[in-house]
Order: sequence, then structure tokens, then C-alpha cells
Amino acid sequence: MPPARVASSVWAAAIRAVLGCLGVVANAQAPTSGHPILGSGWIASDQVRFGGSGQTTSDQVEVLRQDDVMDEVTRRKSEPARKQRGPVSVWAHGAGSSATFLSRAFPPDRLGMADSVYLDDRTADVSVIEAALRREVEARPGPVVLGGVSIGAHAAARLLSDPPDNVIGAMLCLPAWSGPAAYIAGLTATAAEAIDRLGIAGVLEELPKDDWVTRELADAWSERTDEELVAELELAALQPGPSAEQLRSIAVPVGIVRMTDDPLHPASVSAQWGREIPRSNVQSLSRDEPGKDLTVFADAARAALRAAFSTSEPTGP
Repeated sequence: MPPARVASSVWAAAIRAVLGCLGVVANAQAPTSGHPILGSGWIASDQVRFGGSGQTTSDQVEVLRQDDVMDEVTRRKSEPARKQRGPVSVWAHGAGSSATFLSRAFPPDRLGMADSVYLDDRTADVSVIEAALRREVEARPGPVVLGGVSIGAHAAARLLSDPPDNVIGAMLCLPAWSGPAAYIAGLTATAAEAIDRLGIAGVLEELPKDDWVTRELADAWSERTDEELVAELELAALQPGPSAEQLRSIAVPVGIVRMTDDPLHPASVSAQWGREIPRSNVQSLSRDEPGKDLTVFADAARAALRAAFSTSEPTGP
């Protein structure tokens, strides 16, 4: 079926949903270099330079597909005990996104981490993602900071309500809803319907070619068939977000990143999470800057977490 032009309000909503599926954000000021997130004794981002360039390459980070997590955990447990040179962040992405995006947007040196692990999920099942995060965190010999974007943030927040002992903080970016799936989840379902009707190629043809989100979508979706992506988005639209009780039970510091102009990840949801999570800080971002440098996302997450570590009360709008 040839692609329909963007005309109806339903199709416009579908496009907005498609643009929001990655759960990626925008502008932030880089924190002052030379000051680690966690205080003295940890490695700061300006002290961790991989290959001397400050750029993260594929052999410097770990990307684990969901099916590989148990094998990897088993392998590590059979190895001699090893030391961890500093905190490690473990990340889960949003529905329809990829670990490749996470590795570009959240390189460990920009986060102030010694290393980062990026889980690659194709299910959008929050329970599956939460279990994978737990297994990966429990396999780590030292402190871990959880990270999640969109649906990945939902899974991380659920895990934080009953975390492994080595979790010391979290960076939760672009939460989409709390509690039962509602209107915003419905837009994700509408996007799935559009892809089912037009196909991935047809939907991408309708999106602005010079938009950075379009480029990220094209990259992530190139590894999925139409049927796989539709199934993933349909399941994402049914997933519950963390409850208010779960958010209130989180004891570790949490940095939250929101966009002021993203209808699929409302700023009001991030503000609510900031009010509910006892030790939290919310950073607000615009949409345009990642087109120049995706790592501004990492700068925002790091700044939010650093501020959360310095307070014992909720700080956010």
C-alpha cells in the first residue's frame, strides 16, 4: 500500500508517537569537569579517556542482547573474582530503540562511570527488562548505577523498589507514564497500527529526513522486521508504569531527565516522579541539541544524579 500523506489527526498522532518511541532527549549544559558524581574516590569522566580520545568505541563498552544475558552472567561467575575500578552504569532503552543508541548517547566517560553496559531488548516487556537488569547488576562485583530511557526507565524504577545491594543510584530518562497504561500508551499503539499499515519504510518516508530522531529511528528499526516492530510497540502500549508506592520506596539517589516539548514523554510525568522519589533531582531539556551532539543526554543525566546525591529532599518542579 503506498504511503498516505500526513493529513488526518490520527496519522499526525501516530507520527508523534513514532518520533517519541526512542525515548531520547536534548539540550543540557555539561557539568564542571574534574568532579566525580559520587564524591572523592571515584573516577570522574575527565579522568576516564578510552584510547586517549574521549570517544567510546565498540570494544570499550558492553552491549548485551536479552538472550545472551544469562550466558554472560554464568561466564562471569565462573571467572576468578575481579576488581571494579569504579561505578558501572547498566542501561535499558525504550521500545523500538537499541543498545547502539544508548552507547552513543550515554558514553561512560561523559557519565562519570568507569564502564557502561547497554542491554538490547526487543520485547518491550517491562518484567523481562527488569529481570535482565537485575541479573546484570547482580553479576557486577562493585557499585552500579541503573539507567533507563522511556520503557527502560519504567523497568529500572520497578527494580529500584527492591534493588540488589550494589545499586547506589539511578538515571531515569523520559518516563512516559505511571501506573496503568493510559493515553500516552494509546499513542504508541497508534504508531504500531501505522507501521502495520505502511511498513517501516513507509513510515520513515513520511518523517523529516534532516531530523536527528528520524536518523535514530532508521538505525534502530533497520534490525527489525515490520512484524517484530509492530509486536514490540503493541506490547509496550500495554505495559504498566511504576506505581506511586514503588516510586516512594526508592531509597537511592535518582537523577531524572525530562523534555519540555515531548508529548510522548510528558514533562508532568517526570515532575511527578521527582515529587514521589525521596532523593531525586529533575533536569529539563529541549529537543534540538542532540542533532549536534547526542552526548548532551549523558551530560543532563549526570548533572541530575550529582544533584540528587547532594540532597536528602526531593528537588524538582
